[in-house]
Amino acid sequence: ILIIFTSLNLLAQENKNELGISLFSLETYEPGHFDFGLGGYINPLNSIVYKRKIKEDIKLRGILTAEINASSSPDYRDDCVDCGSFTHTANLIGLSAGIQTGRTFGKFSPYGYLDLFYSYKFETAEYFYPLSSNGGYSREINSIGTRLGFGLEYNFSERLSLALEPSLSIAQQ
Repeated sequence: ILIIFTSLNLLAQENKNELGISLFSLETYEPGHFDFGLGGYINPLNSIVYKRKIKEDIKLRGILTAEINASSSPDYRDDCVDCGSFTHTANLIGLSAGIQTGRTFGKFSPYGYLDLFYSYKFETAEYFYPLSSNGGYSREINSIGTRLGFGLEYNFSERLSLALEPSLSIAQQ
């Protein structure tokens, strides 16, 4: 998952609290049950981020996430006789807490982080083939896991910054 967010220092004198909004995130998924190939979602404005500085180079993090995703794709396989379409929706709510460490070099602040997270996803899929049967599924997925990543923050001023955060998540469903 790739997250870009802005953060705003609430107490500029102490410079301890940051509040941000995720501008967008990218989520990819692999071919699934219906094997329509790789896909993914762009999730705009999907998270609220809070950070609290506890030492010069250490911050605690908390993230609340809500996503509503939908995609539709036709079946373009070469061997398709009864070509149809596939629709997928996924609604997610999640909560993360973690720790971040890094340094500041001028206007740039590279950092690493480790988060623990919980997410609940409700997912539905439907497929339609004109010459044969239709079908689909729906499922609820509870996940708990850890997210490891790094980020690069650019500080426009003491009160406004923009960060890029790629990560790797390992989860148990």
